[in-house]
Amino acid sequence: MAEFLRYGMVGGDLKAFIGEVHRKAINFDTRAKLVAGSFSIDPQLAKETAEAYGVDPSRSYADYKEMAEKEAAREDGIDWVSICTPNFLHYAIAKE
Repeated sequence: MAEFLRYGMVGGDLKAFIGEVHRKAINFDTRAKLVAGSFSIDPQLAKETAEAYGVDPSRSYADYKEMAEKEAAREDGIDWVSICTPNFLHYAIAKE
């Protein structure tokens, strides 16, 4: 088993209530580490969120499809995704 469970987040920028809730709940498992994200459709807010969450800028993505593609190609890619978007958007993101 991996020392850490690496996860990505879709949505959940600094202005989003549910992103904070998801991160706090996930942090109860000390093996979980946020390493990637597609945090916002606003590029500046996405950048600020990645910085605030300690995510390497090279792993902050423009959208969830880019994150899925690039993380799948990494040896140290994410193990799972926390979806912090409105509910009606969940299916397409989870399917990707």
